[in-house]
Amino acid sequence: MPMPGRNWDISSYRYGYQGSEMDNEVKGEGNHYTTEFRQLDPRLGRWFSVDPLAAEFPWQSPYVSMDCDPVNLTDVRGLSTKKEDPKDGDLKTVTTTHANGTTSETTYQYSKKEDKWVFYTHAPVLYETYKEEGGTESYYEYSKRKYVERKVKNGESKEEAEKSFDTYLVKESNYFETIDVEDVKEKAVSTEKTAIDLSDDYTWKKQKPRKCHTCATEIAEDGGVDSPGLKKNNIQMGNENKADTKIIPTDKVEEGIKAIDDALEKGDAIVVGVNHTFYNDKNAYNEGTTDHYVVVIGRGYDTEKKQNYYIFYEVGTSHKSIGTSDQNRLYYDPKTKLATGYTQMISGSGKKKFYTLTQVRKNGG
Repeated sequence: MPMPGRNWDISSYRYGYQGSEMDNEVKGEGNHYTTEFRQLDPRLGRWFSVDPLAAEFPWQSPYVSMDCDPVNLTDVRGLSTKKEDPKDGDLKTVTTTHANGTTSETTYQYSKKEDKWVFYTHAPVLYETYKEEGGTESYYEYSKRKYVERKVKNGESKEEAEKSFDTYLVKESNYFETIDVEDVKEKAVSTEKTAIDLSDDYTWKKQKPRKCHTCATEIAEDGGVDSPGLKKNNIQMGNENKADTKIIPTDKVEEGIKAIDDALEKGDAIVVGVNHTFYNDKNAYNEGTTDHYVVVIGRGYDTEKKQNYYIFYEVGTSHKSIGTSDQNRLYYDPKTKLATGYTQMISGSGKKKFYTLTQVRKNGG
């Protein structure tokens, strides 16, 4: 409650005690608060309605606020009080609603030495989340993306947020796992997989008309692979959308990639299906997603794209140099969950076909 002669204009600020929103139209400035479950008169310290959890507190009036102890207790939601008994290093997050309707979260850490909650940078918490989520982003890229998302949510433009990030990073650098800001920018979780080349162990050959699966399977079999290319071992990694305009990854993507990696690391080639053309007739090709089959015989890593790729034999050409080119690659992007790339074979239109990996035929009976 404002004290006569000892208050100032607070009409532009909507919040009061314990962060509750003031409703000044009811009983005057600062005399009426609104919470999630009830309304409060701070002058009386009483709620205007019965406690929704009254049955759990039969020893006191259902209109009492903060258990009559507003110094040590709070009731932000109008539901139940909470006594704070923090330990040194404890964290708590406070959500603030801004004038434009957006919300933001601020984290505080309890300092036993100062006996109060002090501002706590989000960086250590962010770093733990980063390690859990993994991915191909460096910590710098991950931090920047999260920072920009938070700023945009609070009403700032994306451009402004991106410009201010490096200043923020320098300011908060002492909280980062690595103190050197430039080092943080360079630091990344390596996703590079060991290069594998099985081309010496597998002999390329061209397919007969519409026999790409048969040809790819024979190449693997001739190299000693046990039961390659079987339909019952299919891992469907992508499907065409209803409009036949793009490939939608399934929840089997990681399983498919692992099957390829496991095979290559064993020294085995593996048959995979790719999509290159969208059709309305779902019966035109296998499962309506796979237009062609090739056989993967290697793996590499592109330092510029920061992506692993898989090298395949193209069986759809008559030219061995094209069929065995190490530029026949499918680049795996963990963000889109798609493995895509160009075959070096020139199509009837005079262009190289763009493949999207949609099936993996796991080896074994």
